[in-house]
Amino acid sequence: YGFFKTKDYGVGVKPQVVGGRLFAFQIHTNSLHALDVYTGRLLWKQPVEHFTRYASMEDGIYVAGGDKCVVYDPATGKPLKTFPFEAKPGAKSFVSDIRVGDDVIVIAADFQKVRAIEKGLWDSKVLVALERQTGKQLWAREAQERFNNNAFALGAGLVFCADSPAAGEGAAAVRKGELPKEAPSAIMALDARTGETKWTATTTNAYRTYNADGWLSLRGNDDWLAYSAETGLLLAGKNDQVRAFDAMTGKDAWQKRIGGGQPLLLRHDTFINQAGHTYNVRTGELVSGSALFVRGGCNYAVAGEHLLFVRDRCVSYVELDSRAKHYLRNIRSGCSNSLVAAGGLLNAPCFSVQCICNYPIQTSFAMVHLPEVERWAGQAPVSMRP
Repeated sequence: YGFFKTKDYGVGVKPQVVGGRLFAFQIHTNSLHALDVYTGRLLWKQPVEHFTRYASMEDGIYVAGGDKCVVYDPATGKPLKTFPFEAKPGAKSFVSDIRVGDDVIVIAADFQKVRAIEKGLWDSKVLVALERQTGKQLWAREAQERFNNNAFALGAGLVFCADSPAAGEGAAAVRKGELPKEAPSAIMALDARTGETKWTATTTNAYRTYNADGWLSLRGNDDWLAYSAETGLLLAGKNDQVRAFDAMTGKDAWQKRIGGGQPLLLRHDTFINQAGHTYNVRTGELVSGSALFVRGGCNYAVAGEHLLFVRDRCVSYVELDSRAKHYLRNIRSGCSNSLVAAGGLLNAPCFSVQCICNYPIQTSFAMVHLPEVERWAGQAPVSMRP
C-alpha cells in the first residue's frame, strides 16, 4: 500500500493530492498512479509518456505528454478528453511542464529532451495554450532563448514567463573561453486567451554555469516567478536579486537583494524563501530576523496554511504560527519533496528506495491531526531519563 519511488535526484514530479486521492508519476515504469490518501490503496494507474507532467484538478487530471494532453477521471482513471496540440509544425514535442487556469491549459514543451537537469530538463522552447473545455489550440509562443519551469505561472488572466539563456549551456562556453559576464532575462506577461504581450521587463544578472553536480544550485538560483493573487504582484528573481511588479501593468513595485533561493512559499501577504526567512510581499522588507528552519540534504521546503515541511537530514515540520519545529526521525522525504499536506492529512510517499543515505524507515504513510491528544497528553515536555 502507498506509493514509493526510487531516488530521483530532483528529476521527478512532486505528488499531488485532490479530492482525497494522491496522484504520482512513477518514472521507471512511465505510469501515473492514483491512490486513496486515507488507506494507501491503489485506485488506478495509466501508462504515460516518458516525459510527462500533470496538474490535478477537481474535474480531472490533466496529463501532458508528447503531442497531446489527456484528461483522466480522478476516480476511475478513464480518459475523459484528449487534446492534441502542435508546438511547431512538423516537430515532435517533449513536455516540460503544464499549468491549468480557469479556462486555459498552458503547456511548456521542447523539441529535444534528456532526463538531466543540467542539460535542460526544466527548460522549454515553446508555450502552447489550449482552451480548457474544448482543447482548441489558442496560441503558441516560441522563446528567443528558453523558458524555465520555475519561471512559468498563471494568474489574473495572464501567463507569466521568463525568456533567458540556459545556465547549463555555459559549460561549453567555459571550455572555449567565451563565457558571457551577464545574462538578460526577459520577463513577460501574456494574455492567456490570445498570447498577446501585455508587458515586458528585462532584468540583468551575472551569468552562472552549472555542471551535473550543481543541480541543487541551479534549482535555487535560476530564473523564477511567483504570482501573489492576494497582493496583485508578480515576484521575479534570479541568483540573489528579487523584483516585484504590478502583475497587470508591469510597473516596478520594489527591488531588493534577497538570497535564500526558491521556490518561494507564498502565505497571505508574506513569502518565505528557502533560507527560512519571511518577507513582506508588498515591500520586500524582512518580517522576522530569525529563520523558521534550516535545510539539510537535497530537498526544498513546501508548506500549507499551517505547517511547513522540509528535510533537515530527516523529515521536519514547522508550525507557522508558533514557529515550533518538530522532527520525524529516520525518514527521508526525497530530493523532490514528497510530503503533501492536503485533505486533512500529511501524505508521505516513500522516495528513499535505493538512496545511498542510510534511512532505516522506508515506508509510505499518512498522518492525521488529532487535537484531542493535547487534552490528555498536555503541552509540557515529558522528562526522559535513561
